[in-house]
Amino acid sequence: MDRYWKSDTGSSAPVVPASNAGGFPVDGIPSAGVRGTVPGAWWYHAVTEEIRNAILALGITPDWTKTDQLATVVSAIAAALGVSSDAGNILLAGTDERALLTVDGIPFSQTCAGAISRTMLAKAREIFSIADTSTLAQADATARTVYVPAGVWPVTQNVTLTSCYRFERGAMLQPAQGVTVTFAAAYLDASDYQQIFDLSKGGALAGVIANRYHSAVWFGADFTGKVSAGAAIQAAFSTRLTFRPKIPAGVYDCTGTQLVASNIHLLGDDPPSGQPNQYDGAVLLWKQDMGAGAAALTFTNSANYFHNPVDYRNLRLIGPGQKGAATGVAGCLMDGVLFGTGQSGAGGSLQFSAENMRSEGFRFGFTANTLSGHCRLRNLTGGSNYATWCMLQTGGDWKWENCVSGGDQRAAFYLPRNGNFGVHGHIDTYFCAYTPYFVFQDTALDSRLPGTTTVNAVIASLWSKVSCERLGNAFINLTPTDSSIYQLKLEATGWDSLLSNAPFVAGEPQDYAIKVGYIEGLDLNDDLGSGGAGTLAPFNVGVIQVQNAASRGISACRIHNIPPAGKTFLSGSTSAKIIPQTYHLPQVTIPAGQTSVQYTAADYEACSRGNWFITLWSQQNLGTVSARATTAGSVVTVSLSAALAFDVTFTINLYEPGI
Repeated sequence: MDRYWKSDTGSSAPVVPASNAGGFPVDGIPSAGVRGTVPGAWWYHAVTEEIRNAILALGITPDWTKTDQLATVVSAIAAALGVSSDAGNILLAGTDERALLTVDGIPFSQTCAGAISRTMLAKAREIFSIADTSTLAQADATARTVYVPAGVWPVTQNVTLTSCYRFERGAMLQPAQGVTVTFAAAYLDASDYQQIFDLSKGGALAGVIANRYHSAVWFGADFTGKVSAGAAIQAAFSTRLTFRPKIPAGVYDCTGTQLVASNIHLLGDDPPSGQPNQYDGAVLLWKQDMGAGAAALTFTNSANYFHNPVDYRNLRLIGPGQKGAATGVAGCLMDGVLFGTGQSGAGGSLQFSAENMRSEGFRFGFTANTLSGHCRLRNLTGGSNYATWCMLQTGGDWKWENCVSGGDQRAAFYLPRNGNFGVHGHIDTYFCAYTPYFVFQDTALDSRLPGTTTVNAVIASLWSKVSCERLGNAFINLTPTDSSIYQLKLEATGWDSLLSNAPFVAGEPQDYAIKVGYIEGLDLNDDLGSGGAGTLAPFNVGVIQVQNAASRGISACRIHNIPPAGKTFLSGSTSAKIIPQTYHLPQVTIPAGQTSVQYTAADYEACSRGNWFITLWSQQNLGTVSARATTAGSVVTVSLSAALAFDVTFTINLYEPGI
């Protein structure tokens, strides 16, 4: 359309009228004296120019021989925007963004201050969608941030992704059977609480993403506890898009699934602040017992897989429970957390740090089964298990810090006959209550271990600040007659005797705090001044009982509550040195100008010291002068190789070779 007038036209546009009569046009009725409406030159001009300018603005050259130019361009715009007509309504297609605007020039501007006018075409192209190309590979090749709209997006051929993908809630990638989506440092922008992968068709994921962690919910793990989540959590562990899968706060029903976390860190959400309950943080729940030999969660890593320890944090595991076990009814037989497989080259070496974990309602809350490694456990808690810990084997060194056990059926630490506490087992602050024993070694063997003989239970270990309340029977009870303790130091450690409401093992007398077959090196020392080493109730016989008279190297220094008359500190051996609570290691002073001094040790020794040697130390610098100690009966003589010009003070101690 363009300006067209047959005749009688002017050379310039009509002048805008000074006034407008308004109203609506009418037909003339001459017989009634009604005159018809006169449009005037301005009306013809205004209508023509309005239509003509719209055609020009849309990029079309007006043509007076055509009458459909405006309709043509409007139809093209509608088609490009996906506009259709339905019963007189104008509809915009919901999420179909594949047809982009083909006509540029439609203006767009924001409503904010300083807004710049742009075109709709440029604005629309800012958002690039997975739906804008025929294949996922083509979308990734743009190297742009790719928007993934809500809906399931099938992936029908293998593809490698490198871009950033922003997932709308409800958007999921669904690789087909045999198809693998490989990530090469792609970044995934998605909430921890939305599923973005659907692997139900048999497809797979591979590679590594650029995120710090990946969520188990991305794989479909239900966090409400209403739907089974075990398989989805295992998929998050096994896929390893990052080496740090995360389990967001929630309850995850893992009934029937044995989870295995191999060669990964594992991060659970912290419980919210305030008073936590059993459903705070990341909670993994098993409602049914999977039987003996099954473990709810196994941690393992290949030898030398990590140069630094892996981290396991912020998890709570709840098992079927130990109801009835105290009355002789079999409780839960499955284990909670298993650290290591105990197999050489197949997860037997484990180097890890576990923190803020609780395991309850299992046979064993935690099981140690490593051949080597360095293991640090901090703020681990067990409760209502048969035992919080099952010590199969602990190769390497293990350290417990600020850990707790409570209400277990048997002990905080349980050892089968062929199990052991390992070498360099360091406990630093452990609280145990309402359980028969702190440590218990059974006469039964564990089939998971190859050996059939009793293993040395404790070797070269330090237990510091262990506090036990309401124990039922003993602090340590190693029941095999050939059980043994080698070089164990108990520092600032105490136990409470049986109370009326404490659990106990029926038919077993409550007698000694420590019962073992053989001891070679046991040191009770309250150097920290916490008043530890135990309380003896009226029905307790004594402190330590050994079954092998050759036991040696037993000492008690700075402890409280030495057994009164009628009580025994040590039964079964005579090789012990005992120093009361108020007694400090003796000191002697050699005055200036003298070379020796004597000390009578009768009140220092409780029994024979045939296996013991005297040691001396001084904080003063003696230069080239040497000091030595000799004994004759109960008299200790301290002498110098030469007299000094000042007083010299020595502290005297006893030790046994090899300890």
